[in-house]
Amino acid sequence: MIVSVNAGWNLVSSALTYQPVKMFNIYPTSISQAYGYDTDSQKYIISEVLEPGKGYWAKFASTHNIVVLGGNSTSKTIEVDQGWNLVSNLNYDALPNQVTSTPPGIIISPFFEYSGKYNEADTLEKAKAYWTKVSQSGTITLNKIDQSLESKINYYSNYDGELPPPLPSEVYSENNNAPKEFSLEQNYPNPFNPTTDIRFQMTDFGFVSMKIYDVLGREISFLVNEEKQPGYYSVTWNATDRPSGMYYARMTLTDASGRQSYQNTIKLVLLK
Repeated sequence: MIVSVNAGWNLVSSALTYQPVKMFNIYPTSISQAYGYDTDSQKYIISEVLEPGKGYWAKFASTHNIVVLGGNSTSKTIEVDQGWNLVSNLNYDALPNQVTSTPPGIIISPFFEYSGKYNEADTLEKAKAYWTKVSQSGTITLNKIDQSLESKINYYSNYDGELPPPLPSEVYSENNNAPKEFSLEQNYPNPFNPTTDIRFQMTDFGFVSMKIYDVLGREISFLVNEEKQPGYYSVTWNATDRPSGMYYARMTLTDASGRQSYQNTIKLVLLK
């Protein structure tokens, strides 16, 4: 299945998986970590692993599609706590007014999606995440759309108009969001054919150079050659015109004074 993401912040889920999965295994192009929401403390928490049924914030540099895999299901029951909850669907669409709850009637807000701003969702799309507010702890069940239902219950007829919590970038400063160390991560996927994503992170402003070399040490591609602010980044190498084999990606960071502050090299395996 193809999941689309927009440039900027997106509400994402573990997509079509039934088990916890590492964030960057599903969203290798994300330029941020995943932020889950703790209802008790009303704070965002960085999550390396995405749990089925829960929703998360993630940021992307551009609008693009991501291919994800998963199984089949017709319903998903999710534990919720009193207050705002980030919830997610699996591999089917659902209607907000066909969502059931235990105890009955605890849903007290619409389901909200995000696309540059909060909007009330007409449909809970597969592999997406949504905000909803409940009056007490319990469970909600997202059921596959049932066209045979003639009457649908509005659980949030007394909704007071409150919007969900603000985005992570509106809660935390850039310094709080900045990585704690320089890092060049292993490309994903690896082996690959013909494209692969390479993630890196920076703690300070600097000039980034990332080059691809073959096994003879010859420079064959220049992926990054520019100044970057602190943050999380991802770059894609398209090796369509290259033969199978071992390659190397080398990243060098130079600080504002011209001093080399970081360098690392990873191995990439192109398998056609």
